[in-house]
Formats: sequence, C-alpha cells, structure tokens
Amino acid sequence: RLPFGHPEAFIEAFANVYLEAVAAIRANLEGKQGSFDHPTVNDGVEGMAFIETCVKSAKSGGKWTKFPKI
Repeated sequence: RLPFGHPEAFIEAFANVYLEAVAAIRANLEGKQGSFDHPTVNDGVEGMAFIETCVKSAKSGGKWTKFPKI
C-alpha cells in the first residue's frame, strides 16, 4: 500500500485509514491498548473549527480571526 494522502493512490489511502480504524475497534473489543494512525472525533471537531474560523474571517473582509482553543 502507498502512504496516507498519496495523490496517485487516493482509494488506497482511504483503505489504510479503514484498516487502522478496524484494528483500533478490534483492539478495543479485546480490551487491548494501542497506538493507531487514523483520524479521531477530536480531529474532526478541530477541522470543523478551522473551517468555521475561515468562514468568519472571510465574512469580516479577511481580517485576522483568532482560532479557538479546543
């Protein structure tokens, strides 16, 4: 498999994310701890906060808008 985000392997990059998510779910069901390389809910919340901040900045004429602490 090619690495995450590789432009020539868009579908394979998502497959890598799915494989890591499945590994995390399996480990959780088995009561095991581990380090997994996949986006989390917190990553999604931070991404949405970034988009919201960009929209606020654009609506204010492109003025600097402070990014909220998450």
